[in-house]
Amino acid sequence: MAYNQYAKELLKTFVEHFYNLYGNEMAVYNVHSLIHLADDAKMFDSLENISAFPFENFLQKLKRLVRKPEFALQQVIRRLHEATSVEKDNEIVTSLHREHLEGPLLPLFVGAKQYKKVKTKNFTIRLDEKDSCVQIQGKICVVQNILQTADEIHLIYHKYRSESNFFETPLPSQSVGIKKLSRLGNTFRYATLEHVEAKCVLLPYRDHFVAFPLCDSVWAKYAVVDFKSTNEVEIVPVTWLTRDSEECYWPQFKSATKHNMAVRQCIEPNKEFELYDVKVMYRTSK
Repeated sequence: MAYNQYAKELLKTFVEHFYNLYGNEMAVYNVHSLIHLADDAKMFDSLENISAFPFENFLQKLKRLVRKPEFALQQVIRRLHEATSVEKDNEIVTSLHREHLEGPLLPLFVGAKQYKKVKTKNFTIRLDEKDSCVQIQGKICVVQNILQTADEIHLIYHKYRSESNFFETPLPSQSVGIKKLSRLGNTFRYATLEHVEAKCVLLPYRDHFVAFPLCDSVWAKYAVVDFKSTNEVEIVPVTWLTRDSEECYWPQFKSATKHNMAVRQCIEPNKEFELYDVKVMYRTSK
C-alpha cells in the first residue's frame, strides 16, 4: 500500500488527459472506474480479491464441456461431476531435468549431479540466455549451473556488479524491482534454490541490460522481526536477514528519513549497519 495514494494520483491524471488523447467518444464507464481502483485496493487489499475476471475466464472451460446443443446445463454438471470423482494429484513438485557433466563446479560440490533445467511450482530455470536470470538476496544474477546434493538443490551463478535505476520518473525503477545492469562478474557464487526471490527477464538496452522481475515476491520482500535485546518490532527487507534468519542487520542512522529510505529501497547492509539477534514473526512468501 506504500504507493496507493501515488497510484491514485497517476490514474486520475490519466483519466483527465484521456479525452484529449482518445476523444470523448472513447470515455466509457471502464475508463471512469480507473479513478476508484486505488480506493478499492485500500478497502479490499489486492484487486484480485474482488476481480470478476477468473469467473469470466472460466466460462471458456465450461463451454468446452458442452458437446451438443441439447441439455447444455446437464452436460456441464455431468462433466464437472466426472472430473471431481477422479482423484488426481495436482501438486507440482520441484523437478530436475537434462543431466550433464559440463560444469562449472565448485570444490564444495564435487560429485554433485548437474542439470540444465529445474522446474518449480512458480518458475523454471534453464541454463540458457532466456531463462537463467534470477534475483538472489536482492541482486540480479545469471545461473551458470544447477546442482543436486544429498538433500538440497543449489545454483551456481554470476552476479552483476553494477545496478542502477532504468528510469527515475514517475518513481525510481528499482522501487518496483526494475534495474539497469552492467558488468557481469566472473566470480562463481552459490545459493540454494530456496534463496531465489524472483525469476527475471533480461533484455538488452544500448550497452547495458535491463532486468524485469516476474515473481510477486519482488513486490513483497519484507519481514516483521522482533529484536530480542529490546523487544522492539520492526519491518525490515529480507535481504537484511542472515541466511539462517536468526540475525538481522540494522542501520545506525540518526536520521529517520534516511532510515525509512533504506528500508523502502532495500539497500544492501554496509559498515553503517550492526548485527542483532532477532526472531522472525512474519515473512512474505517467496
